[in-house]
Amino acid sequence: MFSRTALSAVPAAAPVGPPPAVAVGAQTGLPPAVRPTRLRLDTLTSLRGLAALAVFGFHAAVTLVDPSAALARMVSVPSKQSIGFFFALSGFVLTWAIRPGDRLLPFWRRRFARIYPAYLVVLLASAFASLALNGVLPIGPFLASLFLVQAFVPDTNWYYAFNPVGWTLSCEAFFYILLPLFIRPLARLPLRGRRTVQAVLLLSVLGISLVARHLDSVWLSGVFPLTRLPEFVLGCTLAMDVAAGHVVGRRVGLAAAVTLSAAAAVASMLPFPAVRYLPFMTVPLLLLLCAGAKADLEGRRTVVTWRPFVWFGEISFCFYLVQLKILVGLATVVAVSGPAGDRLKPVWVLVALAVSTLVAWLLHRFVEKPGEQWLRGRSRRRAPVALQH
Repeated sequence: MFSRTALSAVPAAAPVGPPPAVAVGAQTGLPPAVRPTRLRLDTLTSLRGLAALAVFGFHAAVTLVDPSAALARMVSVPSKQSIGFFFALSGFVLTWAIRPGDRLLPFWRRRFARIYPAYLVVLLASAFASLALNGVLPIGPFLASLFLVQAFVPDTNWYYAFNPVGWTLSCEAFFYILLPLFIRPLARLPLRGRRTVQAVLLLSVLGISLVARHLDSVWLSGVFPLTRLPEFVLGCTLAMDVAAGHVVGRRVGLAAAVTLSAAAAVASMLPFPAVRYLPFMTVPLLLLLCAGAKADLEGRRTVVTWRPFVWFGEISFCFYLVQLKILVGLATVVAVSGPAGDRLKPVWVLVALAVSTLVAWLLHRFVEKPGEQWLRGRSRRRAPVALQH
């Protein structure tokens, strides 16, 4: 169906969920003016880590804090919308990383090697804990999670099974499979054509939100891979724009993009039903993505490129995988500790953050990176400077 070079989509003149250091070599096809020997997208790496912290904040509010509390309700919308940033960032990074002459099987092998080792270890640990605590292992949901198809089943017992954040990886796997279908047509479009596609995609995000609100469907609005696909494709088109020098919102700097995103997050927390269902943060987060990429291309150092932030961004994929399980475990401890535990909830949140970070680093250091290197094998040695997501 596809040629052996089906993924060579970004023209030669133009070059990440929820995800480590990213490096670009000359073979990526960057324009000569911005073709460094080694380019690190540290700003985007740090922003990925900050998005993971936003998700952690929501999960902390609904586990260690009373789920019916106003705080949990307030932070739920912006934290859920930050997932869209992961998908857009994924599309951006994957498009940026496509190599001239890239083939389907090596591409899919790199993607599998990148996400699956850490995901599998957390899934197996969660399944073992479920079996030990409940004495039963739901085979259907387990197999769906094992093969990364759980997000296609409109049942919380399936798409939230074992590790509830795993549904996002189910979406990512679906995006990886579909990428060859649309990457070439998108790359062939002129700038005006890409702008039209971006407008249609943004309208589709809005339409999906309104339909899901009418149907009162969490699965349709937030989990179903097809309804999250527009955010991923938007990221792909923005990478093409940045590579061609047509940055969306080129006059919006990083600080302004951060301010706009924060303002949109506050607006999404207003106590009006109509407001809470609208994707207020989509455009500001896309501007933030472009501003971050532009800052990295220009080699500008900012607050978010401080090494601790970049380091956290590098382990953020593993952090994202483990944080909810650790929060749920600590919430159980707090529940059995009585009033004393309730008074120390802010301390427990900090403990959860520290433990999640430590476990994420161990998973990154001893599972994610070795597993990726082993699965990529010779293909990694043939292209050692490829950008990683």
